[in-house]
Amino acid sequence: MLELYEAIKTNISVFDDPYSRALRFKTGKPVVYFDIQKHFFLLELNKEENINKFLINNKLVYIIPLELYGGEIFAFDFKAVESKNFIRKKLPGYDYLPVVFGLYDIDKFNMPIFMVEGIKDCMAVKKRYKYTIAYLSSAPQEKLFDYLNTISNKLVFLPDNDKVGRNIEKYEKYISCSKYYSFTKDFGDYFDNYDNRYMILLDSILEKEKVVKWVIE
Repeated sequence: MLELYEAIKTNISVFDDPYSRALRFKTGKPVVYFDIQKHFFLLELNKEENINKFLINNKLVYIIPLELYGGEIFAFDFKAVESKNFIRKKLPGYDYLPVVFGLYDIDKFNMPIFMVEGIKDCMAVKKRYKYTIAYLSSAPQEKLFDYLNTISNKLVFLPDNDKVGRNIEKYEKYISCSKYYSFTKDFGDYFDNYDNRYMILLDSILEKEKVVKWVIE
């Protein structure tokens, strides 16, 4: 997978929308795209048959690298551009890690970690607080909590403001403090449409949780 990603990146097949530019600016690793018409010949670089099948069937796919602090890639998130299809895969040797986005900012132990659902939610909240991760599903897995409890002494849950996000009672034993909701569906709306109310809401959450604001310009 890593070889395929590097080859596509070398071919300058990178997304240049605001979302992808923000990721590239923050992590240094661009979001690339697989285009079946341009990159079919590169599939021989990847030995994961299920990944190759996904790329062929979906034709145009975001390939998002998931990184640790320091830029080490431990997994990839493959998202179809024209549908909601996705597949995620960890690289060999990283089975102990949950498949999450945002670990590249976790440079200290025992910092409060904010948890959101999606990558755009994560990028939006990181504008005010960098110790934010996205669990990349409608509901976080127990393995994620097990891992986060080894690096943080406080978790703050910012789920989507929908039926699934509000039904989180079964996670109460893992969440060591408050949970908060956006006044729209999710905090990703702040990424796409600047609204001063999001900044005020996030700053009020940071103040309530007594954590230091890390503003990312």
